[in-house]
Formats: sequence, structure tokens, C-alpha cells
Amino acid sequence: MKNTLAYAAAGAALLISQSVSAGMVTLGWEKQYQAQDGEAFTFTLTDPDALVANGNVLSGGKLFVNVKSDLNWKYEYVETVGLDGTVIGENIGKGSNYDHTTASGPSPSAFQSTYVSKNTRYYEMEFDLDDSFLNTVLSDSLATVLVDLSSSVDALSCYYFTKVKLKFNATPGGVITDVDDISPVPLPAAAWLFGTALLGFAGARHRARKQSA
Repeated sequence: MKNTLAYAAAGAALLISQSVSAGMVTLGWEKQYQAQDGEAFTFTLTDPDALVANGNVLSGGKLFVNVKSDLNWKYEYVETVGLDGTVIGENIGKGSNYDHTTASGPSPSAFQSTYVSKNTRYYEMEFDLDDSFLNTVLSDSLATVLVDLSSSVDALSCYYFTKVKLKFNATPGGVITDVDDISPVPLPAAAWLFGTALLGFAGARHRARKQSA
């Protein structure tokens, strides 16, 4: 009977470990309004689940940076985008095209410039993040994002702002084998029914053996 129950418990644990799959995680949006010319914004994105510290592997990371400001002149641009002290974007929108093709440093993987009014443009930038770099950045569950506007970007409107968001996949790095460790993990009803069926099957086999004896 003990062996049968052990197999049933192991089967339930295996099912539970398989139900823990990769998932998309989003940190942000974090938004700040522009209060001065050529402002440098600093954002701290926090991972409340400490995914890396808890054995998850992160992949497919993207940093999204949106800026609505005075970006209608070739000397008005996003000077630097940094993540944990590493420059991932530089001189974005510098030049007469109001895009990222004239950037003299790292450039976003996707960029869109939208005309809003005579003095206002809305930049939407997307940066692909290397997996190793992403896991290093979030090893302490914090990601610090710097968005520095060039000195000529004036704070003409109280509605000018910069906002950032980080998205990535998180995959558990290990397999759950201790049944005591699985109680906090939410499961669909089907998983519990399957586990109950296994235990019921084990009990039926035990009764059948007793009757045959």
C-alpha cells in the first residue's frame, strides 16, 4: 500500500511540475512627467516575485520606452536610453528624419514617430534585450532605466511625459519534486481531480488484494 501511494503521490507531483510553464511577465508602465528642459528620467522597475532569485530563467526581454515631448527639431532627440548602467540606445531621433536611422550609437529594434502638434512628437521605442543581460539585470529583482533627453528638448507642456515598460518570458529552472512545496501553486480543477483519481485507484487495488487474500 505504501508503495502504491508513493507512486500516486509521485504522479501527482509530476503533473503539478508540468503545469508550471513559461509565462509572460510585464513590469510597468512607469510614467513621469517632464518638468524641465533636457530632463533625465530615472525609473526603477521592481520584480515583486524575485523570479531570477527563485530559480526562473528569463528570456525574450523587450524594453519599451515612450516619449511625448518637444521633438520637432533635428537637435531635439533622445540622447540616451540606459538599463542598469548599460547604454542600449543613443542619439535617437537626432537629425532631420525624426527617426532612429541617424543614431550614432545603439538603436532601438523598433521605432515609431507620431506627429502630435507643431512642437510635439510622440516617440515609441522598443529594445530587444539579450537573455544573459536580462537575467543579470533582474538578479536583484530591480531594473533601473535611464531616459535622458537632449538639452534642447524644452518642457513646453505640462502634459509631456516619458514612460517605460519591461516584458519578458519567465520559465521555472527546476522541477518540483517535494509535494510539500506545491501547496501554494494554484492549479486548475482538472489537476486536483486527476490526483484524487490516482489515490482512489490505489485504494481500490489495495482492497482488491485484501479480498483475494
